[in-house]
Amino acid sequence: MNFFDKVDPKTPDRRHWQLSMLSLGMIIVLGAGVVLLMYPVVFGSYAVPTGPPSRTLFFGFCALFARISSSRKRKSRASARRRALIC
Repeated sequence: MNFFDKVDPKTPDRRHWQLSMLSLGMIIVLGAGVVLLMYPVVFGSYAVPTGPPSRTLFFGFCALFARISSSRKRKSRASARRRALIC
């Protein structure tokens, strides 16, 4: 279909913003899903590998997830500022 192939040349910034928000949203949704799946395994009463290593891995993953999300958002803002300076 030719309808979906049309790209308005006047709005590349809007398209970039939409793709950036889509990628950020996917990172957040997938990361939150993994965290929700990991939580019962790490903190459950019948968790086999109890103790500090599994909890350290869980909190390490949460920190990595937050770092990736904030980094993606920061890069999106920086590219928008650079693009604004050029135009």
